[in-house]
Amino acid sequence: MTVTIAYSMNLDQFQLKKGLFSFNALLVGIGMGTFFDPGLVFFSLLALASLLSLILTVTLGGWLNKYNLPVLSIPFVFAFWFIVLPSAQFENLGLTQRNIYWLNEMYAVGGNPLLNFFQSIDTLPVHNMVDIYLRSMSSIFFQSNLIAGLLIAICLLICSRIAFSLSIVGFLSAYVFAQFSGSATASITYYNIGANYIMVALAIGGFFSIPSRYSYLWSVLLVPLTTLVLLFFNKLLGYFVLPVFSLPFAVVVILFIYFLQFRTRS
Repeated sequence: MTVTIAYSMNLDQFQLKKGLFSFNALLVGIGMGTFFDPGLVFFSLLALASLLSLILTVTLGGWLNKYNLPVLSIPFVFAFWFIVLPSAQFENLGLTQRNIYWLNEMYAVGGNPLLNFFQSIDTLPVHNMVDIYLRSMSSIFFQSNLIAGLLIAICLLICSRIAFSLSIVGFLSAYVFAQFSGSATASITYYNIGANYIMVALAIGGFFSIPSRYSYLWSVLLVPLTTLVLLFFNKLLGYFVLPVFSLPFAVVVILFIYFLQFRTRS
């Protein structure tokens, strides 16, 4: 829908083809499909939230582009907040039970063979840190299972060994700092590691900067900083019963890119 609207409104075709106008709407769709049951109200709100994410992407992008800064996932976070916070007011919008009764979903799709396959993979006796890493990778797409995490990690390795190594760096930096500082209980969740710590390492270490020992070092340093930002937003937004999602990732990356623009030498 957002692609159609962006095309009909004659928005920048280059950004449209690159997916810059639609990836936040895609995240909104995945997020809503994870938390809510499909239905007429669901799809109506999904359309409105997708439209809002497009408007935010264009307007915030227009402002941030003046400073050569990316908009990242901020439109997704804001658009989803507009659904999550008042969701209790929509009586015909129900919370999904699929995450709780996912075994029933697997059985309905493929019967015992598919159910047994997923259970055998999901209960593999892997090392605890490997388990956390793979589930954290899967959480980027609102999942929490080994199969999804393994597939994402394999795809990342095939596409870029640098990106794969940075995902390891981001994970280890977050894990070690959490254990060292004693913040593991509050900051180490699959989603926090995947959508914030690992994504910060990927963005800073190899996407917005040329991969080098310095970019890897900055990735190691910025992941603990992201922990501080995440814990702050967790506390602040907790008063409004709003999830943090990937806001810490976006804030840290945008601030750091802006910070780099003030270097006198590259």
